[in-house]
Amino acid sequence: MIYSKGHGRMPLTTNVEARINCSARTFRYLDAAAPQITPGADRMAALTALGQAMSDPANFPGTADSDVAPIFTYFGQFIDHDISAGTDGNPPGAVPGTPLPRDVLERDVVNLNTGMLDLDSLYGDVIVCCESDAMLATAMRHPTLPGKMLVAKPTPVGDPVQFVPLPTDGAGDLVRLDRHIDGILSEDKLRQLTDPALLDMFFFLKPDGTPDRPNLHRALIGDARNDENLFVAQFHLAMLRLHNRVVDACDDQAVIAAGDQALFEWAKTRVRWIYQWLIVNTFLPAVCEADTLARVMADGGAFYAQFLARTGGAPSDRLPLPMEFSAAAFRFGHSMVRQIYDWNDFFRDAGFNLLFAFTGGVANPMLGVTDKRLPSNWVADWTRTAIDPGAAPNRAAQAIDTNLSAILAALPLKANDDPARPPRNLAVLNLIKGDTLNLPCAQAVAATISAMTRRAIPMMDADQIAAGPVGHAIAGTPLAHETPLWFYVLREAEAAGGLRLGPLGTTIVAGTLLGLVTHDASSYWHQPGSDGGRWRPADMPKVSGVAIASLPDMLRAAKVL
Repeated sequence: MIYSKGHGRMPLTTNVEARINCSARTFRYLDAAAPQITPGADRMAALTALGQAMSDPANFPGTADSDVAPIFTYFGQFIDHDISAGTDGNPPGAVPGTPLPRDVLERDVVNLNTGMLDLDSLYGDVIVCCESDAMLATAMRHPTLPGKMLVAKPTPVGDPVQFVPLPTDGAGDLVRLDRHIDGILSEDKLRQLTDPALLDMFFFLKPDGTPDRPNLHRALIGDARNDENLFVAQFHLAMLRLHNRVVDACDDQAVIAAGDQALFEWAKTRVRWIYQWLIVNTFLPAVCEADTLARVMADGGAFYAQFLARTGGAPSDRLPLPMEFSAAAFRFGHSMVRQIYDWNDFFRDAGFNLLFAFTGGVANPMLGVTDKRLPSNWVADWTRTAIDPGAAPNRAAQAIDTNLSAILAALPLKANDDPARPPRNLAVLNLIKGDTLNLPCAQAVAATISAMTRRAIPMMDADQIAAGPVGHAIAGTPLAHETPLWFYVLREAEAAGGLRLGPLGTTIVAGTLLGLVTHDASSYWHQPGSDGGRWRPADMPKVSGVAIASLPDMLRAAKVL
């Protein structure tokens, strides 16, 4: 549980040898010998122009919607934060856009998560690296009901007070530093920290990098990235509340008699199983092309098994991730971010810039409205963002296509960022990062996967790639024939209507996520149950009276819907 600002966590150590020992090559290429792209000034200029075109509203006079609720966008972000941390910062010695050798990248780019769908982002106790990690893990647990996780009530605002009807117990915010600043995380203790990432986490810093004052809005959660926008923060809260309701649902008298820690572990295991089951049975069908997904499912994790076999297997406590998945294909969700959301009854046309602003990790937390916690009128109304959107405006995820919302063309400043920092365009960052990490082009990745699976992947030609709304930024450039994988995944989805990923994107995303489930002996996949002999949520006690079979059911069980 190592924190840092922005995306990614700080490495446990900068010592290369130590990082090699702890990493076991946690990010690997599907084929490290695949043909490399041709770098150079022309390609860099083309990548920059393409990224700018992808977030230029002039190229997209009408925003296309998907047919799924916005919750799927941020469920995907939550999954990403759970399994990976480490591909967003530049590796040692990197020059943006200049590929480093793949063997060096496999050695030096370290996943600071386990790669497993184990919810270390929720519980924060999978990789405990230092005393402060243990202290933070304790701070996240309920002080008098240790089997439960700690959640908080937002700050009342308005006269009369404006509040969202659910949850009825009022606990609609993450626990924040204000809760513990006079106790386990006192200012005196925090000032004794020496890790720059932790100081950045807990303090507003002076220009020389030394602590100024504590950031009382900072969320105390297993992964600080889950408070980088309010949507994923509220999803994280729902998962914490789900854990607590699962504790209440326990009917195993032996577990109850064994005490709080046994009850905590019992509930944590079942929350993980529910989470994994929802990924396989709700998330993948919502974002993946049906025929390709059916083949991946029928193969039962064979794609990931072949990846491991080709790259040297897996250690006992970690699962490696394909670089092509983490640094490209699984970033498809960036295109599903809306500019405007119907958030709740108080903010029916909330700009996504406000969902960034009402968090604890930005330069001006909660827009200065409160001094400690989320304002009560910014709690999510999941009836607007988790249910089949129908034709209601601003209640659907944006289509999977080459259009990124304009807000992503100028990412907001994080706490302690240099106020003079130039705006960062997410599409440009993604495209250049793909080259920096020496990702093979989409055409080469498809050839590798076709050889792995012995099943040809239908591919678009250069004319089809350049036929979309931003085709003018590709035609006649090196990108038409050496297409960035992330862009190609979006373009093939767009060409098919934008409702689901295409064949290449589906194969990488579904093949990896399913493999993480099938290759974890502790996952729900390997537990006995009523689904053809396999476990499903219906095999456990109802949670808050709900038999969980969907994401809305999960939210109902957490009592936020």
